[in-house]
Amino acid sequence: MAEARLTASRGGNRAAATRLINRINTIVADVAITRAQKIHELQDKSLEEKIATIANIDNAIQDELDPEDVQAEIEAADTNNQTYRDARAGFTFQLKTLQDEEAAANAILALATAPVVPAAAAATPGPSASMLPKLDLPSFKGDILQWSSFWDVFESEVDSKSYGGATKFNFLISKLEGEAKASLLGLTSSNDNYTKAKDILRLRYSQPRKVITAHYKALINLPVANATRSSLRAFADQLESHIRGLEALGTAPAFYGDLLVCFLIDKLAIDVRRNLTRHQGNADWTLDELRNAIAREIEIMGDTFELPPPRPASKQVLFNSSYPSQATKKRICPFCSGEHSPTRCSEFKTPEDRAKIVKIKKLCSNCLHSGHTNLKDCPNRFGCQHCNQQHHTSLHFEKRPPGTPPKSSSSHTGCLQTKAVSKVVAAMVTESLPFVFLKTAVAPVCSHLTSTFANLLIDDGSQITFITARLVKLLRLYPIRRVSLLLSGFKGISASSMEPSYYDVVNFWLQGLNGERLLIQAVVLDSIVEPLEDPHRAILSTLPHLQNLQLAHPTSTDDHFSVDILIGADSYWSIVGDENIHGNGPTAVNSFIGYLVSGPLQDYHPSTQRSWLRHQMSGNKRLCFVFVLNRQIQ
Repeated sequence: MAEARLTASRGGNRAAATRLINRINTIVADVAITRAQKIHELQDKSLEEKIATIANIDNAIQDELDPEDVQAEIEAADTNNQTYRDARAGFTFQLKTLQDEEAAANAILALATAPVVPAAAAATPGPSASMLPKLDLPSFKGDILQWSSFWDVFESEVDSKSYGGATKFNFLISKLEGEAKASLLGLTSSNDNYTKAKDILRLRYSQPRKVITAHYKALINLPVANATRSSLRAFADQLESHIRGLEALGTAPAFYGDLLVCFLIDKLAIDVRRNLTRHQGNADWTLDELRNAIAREIEIMGDTFELPPPRPASKQVLFNSSYPSQATKKRICPFCSGEHSPTRCSEFKTPEDRAKIVKIKKLCSNCLHSGHTNLKDCPNRFGCQHCNQQHHTSLHFEKRPPGTPPKSSSSHTGCLQTKAVSKVVAAMVTESLPFVFLKTAVAPVCSHLTSTFANLLIDDGSQITFITARLVKLLRLYPIRRVSLLLSGFKGISASSMEPSYYDVVNFWLQGLNGERLLIQAVVLDSIVEPLEDPHRAILSTLPHLQNLQLAHPTSTDDHFSVDILIGADSYWSIVGDENIHGNGPTAVNSFIGYLVSGPLQDYHPSTQRSWLRHQMSGNKRLCFVFVLNRQIQ
């Protein structure tokens, strides 16, 4: 009886501590509250008392337990209490940061409003308050590549002036953020501490070898450039910035150019690579040749038509029909070149005929412009007015009546009808079909505090990435914000619900084969999907074209695969590469975490029709789209 009362009491105190943590997070994130009010609120709310109470109850419960149960209770209690201790440390840091910012602001205000001392009364000459620099100096967050430019400006505007050391310290603190500011915790405003602060920052960030290494890493991790001019321009600007930074440190392109070219080529869209090679005449590049070729391609793109950006709206929506019409500009039909909308073309009336023109003219099926044919390279973020899929409204096929066989066509409009797919699959279930592998993986994931291995399903049919609450708890992740979402197709979520719900969003790292870490943002769900049937994984090791490959999902004899993380389209192309290995069986594609296997397994069939139906229906759920409302709770 005593143990039950103690357990209930501990549960109540834990719930109270959780509510207090949520309240403190709300205060910190609330932009409507002033810094002084936040400091007052945080000083008034302390986790110390709750943590101490819970610890006392833990000890009392351990006294009531049998000796063989004490160790398990201690481990479980420590795991739970670590969450509160981590939260307490985070709040202490946030309170200290707010107090430092408030002290710096007060010191600056005091200097700016101080009366001007007459020259005769001044013991020593010094700058007046009107001579203080404006607080529009750049901020420094701890990026070693930005240190040199930050310090050059700060040294010129503040450090070289004759202000007192304490005043310079306050200016310095006010322009530091994140890791850089954390490195000076514990130092108060004084002349001596200003010198110490400069020494600490220089020791950490004024190291040429580390800066050179950071430039190398940034070059290797440049984002992929698609076939649009704006994307290629941004890619070239970042490339030139890092090359100039290395040259300023005495490292010429001759030292690393040949190796860098290999990485850069892989980051260009296939259409861009084809154009560059056509002008070059061969695929052998030096770094200078590649830079010049990219610059030339950007200029060529500048002479061609590029889609205008969408008109800004008061409320952003995830899907829309098309670009807003331009009243002052005549619309040219891409099918017949007449002056009318593509959807009103009378010469090519059916979607089938229009799709043939798209294929002949090599147009994009989404925006109907030339220059790219791959949908992932299309800058148009809107879709069909009828079904919201990524194809133009003029190419939309009407839904067929139940039981009507689909028309054969060589064109592809990009229109997916999930319900129709379900019916077709249900009709085909009586046939013996091959087992189909999905892109699954087992990879290390980590947080600031711990790491573990997780089961991943990589599927760009989902617009965003999801993670299970179980894995979030295991990694000790804390929500960075909440979002309002309308989800469909997930376990435990009704498909008929038309009201959005609020979900937590967390950040975690995915570790690649080379040791590099990729930061991923995910929405937290209690469960993503039922365990996937995976009875034929061990057979992959016998397929000749997959041998000697490091598979992201190692072969095993497990019949089921529980999904911890669903990688969606928001992170898909940061993980998946473009090298495909084909053979008699599923296809392997290279990725950040190893080769991903997907596709049918020839000559192997599921043991029963029932298991095939269950597998396919769960697959259809994973294909459902996620509609995200433009409402976010900070």
